[in-house]
Amino acid sequence: MFEKENLPKFIVFAILLVMGLVMIFAVREDSPTSDEPPHILSGYVALKYGHNYIDPEHPLLVKTVAASPLLFQNIKVNLADPNYQLQEKDLDIGRMFDTSRRFMNYSGNNPEQILFSTRIVMIFLTLVFGVVVYLLARKLFGETVAVVAVFLYATEPNILANGSLFNTDMGATGFVLLTTLALVHYSQRQTLKRLIFLILAITLTILTKFSTFYFVPLVILFIWYFNRDNKLRLIQHTSLLVFGSLALVSIFYGLISFRNLGFAGFVPTIFFKGLGMIFHSVSNDKRFSYLLGESYFGSKPQYFPILLLAKTQILTLIGFVTSLILIYLNKLSIDRKNLSILLLPTGCFFLLALFSTFNIGVRHILPIYPVLIILAAAGFVALFRFFAPRLVWKNVSIVLVVGFLTIFGLRVYSITSTYPHFLSYYSLVFGGTDNGWRVANDSNYDWGQDVKRLADFVQRNKIKSLAFDNYTGMYAARGYYKLPVRQISPGEKNYKGYVALSTSVLTYHENQP
Repeated sequence: MFEKENLPKFIVFAILLVMGLVMIFAVREDSPTSDEPPHILSGYVALKYGHNYIDPEHPLLVKTVAASPLLFQNIKVNLADPNYQLQEKDLDIGRMFDTSRRFMNYSGNNPEQILFSTRIVMIFLTLVFGVVVYLLARKLFGETVAVVAVFLYATEPNILANGSLFNTDMGATGFVLLTTLALVHYSQRQTLKRLIFLILAITLTILTKFSTFYFVPLVILFIWYFNRDNKLRLIQHTSLLVFGSLALVSIFYGLISFRNLGFAGFVPTIFFKGLGMIFHSVSNDKRFSYLLGESYFGSKPQYFPILLLAKTQILTLIGFVTSLILIYLNKLSIDRKNLSILLLPTGCFFLLALFSTFNIGVRHILPIYPVLIILAAAGFVALFRFFAPRLVWKNVSIVLVVGFLTIFGLRVYSITSTYPHFLSYYSLVFGGTDNGWRVANDSNYDWGQDVKRLADFVQRNKIKSLAFDNYTGMYAARGYYKLPVRQISPGEKNYKGYVALSTSVLTYHENQP
């Protein structure tokens, strides 16, 4: 018999089930985005051959987990490709990308099957992280806030988009959230059991994306604070965290690399090499970007604040600001330690992003989204609880009814009106999805995901030749979808016929001579 106390869990299950279905149907027509082929190749050859050196800029955990279904398929890799062999001793990013794109349809490999198999795992992980959202929100604010938080999570386009792709951003987001949950538990009681949970969570986080390494000193800082009155436990727990996470990283890379390197694989040199590469890249690598009509190389401090405002559901932002105001006014109760655990890592991560040297997507600040969402949910629920008893008509709270219908209606409208183009979502305040590319491009809007839809259009309309330029999709157009394309540049003036230009190419030429 169904018990009333299980109703919130049933609602959460239903929300996540619908979320998963929406993601599956939305992404099935997406062609490979720029970073997916290298991640897929990296994860697969690490599992199959113990080769841990492909795509070293990203740790192996999520890549190997998502690539695991490929072990049960007849996937072939051209290990004799000189560009593949080069990667072990002399990483070349351009050649790595070329090799990985050729791998997708090498010797009978089916790129559609490979993509779908790996993306399904990422979607499943995203749903699991939705459960973590529920657990953390319930721990901090109670059952009602937890259910609302899961609904906001399931209807946030950035989550739906990046959670559907074989990429490391959503994995990092979920494991950062898991580490936050572990920290909240540890803050209550500094037991060995809770420390082990924290060590596992932080290890999973840094094994997913190197940019999350900032969390390690913050976790140590929290350990020091929580154990400030017990110096012996402070030293013990700090040491266990540092050496325990290092040991787990070594064991993971050793198990992956043993077939290729033997026991030497348990010394995770490739992990620390990748970590060094990312720190160097974030400090020195000035890539092309575009913001509000200006193309440039490097970064602008206003890039991520503008992207956060432009690509986040307006209700999420309103709810987040509301919660901060209510907390300040003591109208929303949260333990100060827990508030610090939520806001300090989030704020540090956002500030670090402002000082990075390249601006290529809001996905790089995706780990802050669950915190925004949980606090937004808490803000809305606190607001409704405050006004609900004051506006009642025939024993029905007008605030609850209107508030629920408003949030539900606006969130669902945003999703249905954007489907299936969640990656390209922009708030109506910034011109909506159709005009979002004029705000910022790259992985915010046009990441090569529409080449398959272009192929369907060309086939339906029986187009025999097509001038085409897409900074990520040329190989997919020719190799996967057999489009009759030839390269063209926006500067070409004499061509007559059908033309397909990526918006990323258009923005690149915005300020070019």
